[in-house]
Amino acid sequence: MSVPAPVHQDGVAALHRALADRALAPAHTPEDRERAIADLLDLAGARREPLEAVRGEFQRRLSRRSDDFDATHALRLVEGALVQATRPDGPWGWAGRERRGRRRRGR
Repeated sequence: MSVPAPVHQDGVAALHRALADRALAPAHTPEDRERAIADLLDLAGARREPLEAVRGEFQRRLSRRSDDFDATHALRLVEGALVQATRPDGPWGWAGRERRGRRRRGR
């Protein structure tokens, strides 16, 4: 079962809200967790940007209240989805590594 992407006037905010709502839904068993991660990837279209935005929302929520266990659980699911999301420059992010290497060598 695929989760439909939300369609609203402000699509980005609606997408972030849908991702956050899905991440906050209970996932008690490993199968539920895998299903939730798959749903998050479906909602985000396997893109990192929406997942990173939602991750930031949960990080801010945890910085305000560190004992927010729902946000902690949701952040773990979003991080699991980010691991599986596609990268524009391949799985290892080589473009960033190449730049860092040149800076270290002074070029």
